[in-house]
Amino acid sequence: MRARIAAANARTTAAGIADVDVTNPEIAYRHEDARGTAGARTDAVVGTVTVDLGFVAAGERRAANQRGEAGPLWARAAVVDAVCGLRREAGDSVAADSELAVRRRAQGRLETLGDTLVQLAAAGEASGYDRDRTLLAVAAHRVDLAVAEGEAQALRSTLAARVSQDVESLELSSPSELPAPDQLVETAIESHPELRALLLEQKAARTAEAAARRKVAPDLTLSGGARFDAPPDRGPATPGFEVGAAVELPIFDTHKAEAFRAEASLQEIGATLARRQAEVGAEVRSAWTRLASARRLGGLEADPAAVWDAAQDRFVGGEASIEELLQTARDVEAAQLSELRAQTLRRTAYIDLWCAAGTHPEAPISAAIEEALR
Repeated sequence: MRARIAAANARTTAAGIADVDVTNPEIAYRHEDARGTAGARTDAVVGTVTVDLGFVAAGERRAANQRGEAGPLWARAAVVDAVCGLRREAGDSVAADSELAVRRRAQGRLETLGDTLVQLAAAGEASGYDRDRTLLAVAAHRVDLAVAEGEAQALRSTLAARVSQDVESLELSSPSELPAPDQLVETAIESHPELRALLLEQKAARTAEAAARRKVAPDLTLSGGARFDAPPDRGPATPGFEVGAAVELPIFDTHKAEAFRAEASLQEIGATLARRQAEVGAEVRSAWTRLASARRLGGLEADPAAVWDAAQDRFVGGEASIEELLQTARDVEAAQLSELRAQTLRRTAYIDLWCAAGTHPEAPISAAIEEALR
């Protein structure tokens, strides 16, 4: 991330450098030696400077300064985007770890049940069918457990690679209070670093376009210097001076191509800005709606552990079959996974909301962003 920030700063520095208002002056030495009867010898040292009557360079310099002002905003947008990716990966890793814990508890219930039925079948108190049916369920669920373990480890390894160190544990931040969606959309459009950078880029493109249209104005070349004239007989030279001026005639090169290219660049930036403003507004509203919907999801109304204990009692009492008991085990696991999914939906929508707004309101995360931008 620091390397990306350094690259962005270098691009900003380059974009903020424009041509100077006047071209480099020239100094020329001239020697004239006439050979006729009325000839003379002249030595002159002349300085020449070209003045941009359209003040094109001044306009380009203002445009460059405006592009330079957009650089820190582009860097902030890049950091905020990187933080969004990191938070999403951290949330996915926590969700995978939580799912793995549920799968392990479910596997433990099935294995305990399988061991019990093996012992009961050996003692003649349970049928071989119930034992074998349970052992099949144990074997089948072991595959789901292995898949969950692999996914959790893969996400943890990806996260460790991103932060360049092993991740022993993760603690997710607590969600903050949310303003109304209309207020949040308005704030996001005004403060999103990418949109603010695009506004400055648009302003710079408008300045550059105006400067390009002024390129049709002719350049004025001024010259002046000292001269020394001597008579034909090589006598002493007499000092004097000479001045001159030349005006460019814009007949062949009218710089129309530059003007059209500058206009095209202005229109493209305007289109990009309009599209991103619409996208930011839509993304904020969508995430806010998803978060509000996810927050309405209630928790489990029944205790999964109590349901499982009751199912075992029913099976031992002869009130339920092995199929009902195994189905209860699946239902208990599915209920716990659905509760985790509801938590993940709330977490994902919350992160998407603030990523769409281009900010992170949690104090530790905001401090980390500011530290990265120093």
